[in-house]
Amino acid sequence: MATRTLPAQRNPYASGAVIFDSEPYVDFAIRERQKEQAKDEALDKYFADWDKSINPAGMRNVDTQDFLNLINENKGFYFKNKAAIKNPALDNGAAYNEWFARNKGAMGLVSQSKEIASKEEQINKAILQAKQKGLPITDRVINDLEFFRQPIRSSSWRDFNPDNLDFQPKPFDPIRFTKDIFGDIKFDERLQSETKVPETKTIRRVYETAMPEQALSSVYSRAASSYKTSPSVKEFVDMTVQNPTEYKRLNDLFTSKYKRPIQNSEDAAVAVALSFSPAGKQREQVVDDKAALMKLSNDYIRSRQKASGGGRTSAADTFDFITKGLEIAGSGNSELLNNYFSAWKVGQKTDIQGNKIGFQSATVNPNGEIEVVYNSGISTKAGTVANPQLITEKIKINDPQAKNKLLQLDQQFLGGDVKTERTARSEAGTVPQSAKQETKKTKKDPLGLGL
Repeated sequence: MATRTLPAQRNPYASGAVIFDSEPYVDFAIRERQKEQAKDEALDKYFADWDKSINPAGMRNVDTQDFLNLINENKGFYFKNKAAIKNPALDNGAAYNEWFARNKGAMGLVSQSKEIASKEEQINKAILQAKQKGLPITDRVINDLEFFRQPIRSSSWRDFNPDNLDFQPKPFDPIRFTKDIFGDIKFDERLQSETKVPETKTIRRVYETAMPEQALSSVYSRAASSYKTSPSVKEFVDMTVQNPTEYKRLNDLFTSKYKRPIQNSEDAAVAVALSFSPAGKQREQVVDDKAALMKLSNDYIRSRQKASGGGRTSAADTFDFITKGLEIAGSGNSELLNNYFSAWKVGQKTDIQGNKIGFQSATVNPNGEIEVVYNSGISTKAGTVANPQLITEKIKINDPQAKNKLLQLDQQFLGGDVKTERTARSEAGTVPQSAKQETKKTKKDPLGLGL
């Protein structure tokens, strides 16, 4: 059987000198101190970097600076009180509890800011949708949102409930309102007055639109429905009837159509609708006074026929011819004017190509001018005209010299020859041979007025 010899144990109580080995104890103390230092450093790093665990992503921009300020303040508090924070036993945990509360406040700020940012996003979407529909928010909401958008830690910040969003009604559109009520209703048109204007030989007629009785029920139902369903219509009607003068006018209008006074808000809406009705609108129409033009035509013909009688044409007859031509021009009837002055064509000459030289036409333009168009050139020995040129002369009807200018043209076209003048007057006052073969109605209209 094997045996093992144990070394003699050292007896610390034995007599003689004893040497104490401290190395193991020093190593142990160093290791313990290192452990404590590492623990302290780890704890210090934990407390110092604790804010890095907070994620501020998603916070509102206006709250970011307050968050950074809190973090910096908390770090300053920690470094000032880290001994007590790491060892709560030193002050019964007072410093630690405050540090923890500070960091909890920073976390709460981040959480609240993110929540408000989400709420603000919903509010902004609702406002954008309303804006696209033309519905602006009310002034009250604008003021409340100003406080809501302040930094949370600001003393002026106030929370806002999206359910409290309130939008103004779409602005009242009278054109759209009128179209919705009367768009497909066909209004009657009645002649209100007819006035003859002797100066222009025209008739001025005034027509007025009127709403048919059978449309009244449709107007009532549409206006009442608009009042109930359209906030802008309701607001406009309610505001309008607050004016006593306007209410009386609307009540009279409503009573004239429905034979009873306004009794409720729907009636008031109908009265407002009636005030936008096209009924009562007037339209003016100016037409030729054919009877007056016929009389004028006959008077002019008799005047020219008188000038074409036996003997020499007198200066008085020529002046009368020009005066009455100017009166025709004042009527604005170009066709009658051209037919009247066509008597000047008897003075035409022939150019070397055989074209007629002299008076061509006379009309009245929109500027109140007589436009006389004629050819002019150099007379030859053979009685023809060379180098013809087309000329347009304009004479203001209200020009004091208008008669003199027309007399000058009369002399130019007829050459002051008595026989030619008499022929011209006779030609102007005679019904053409072709017209004699037409109907009796045409014989009454020798100047081609279409009367």
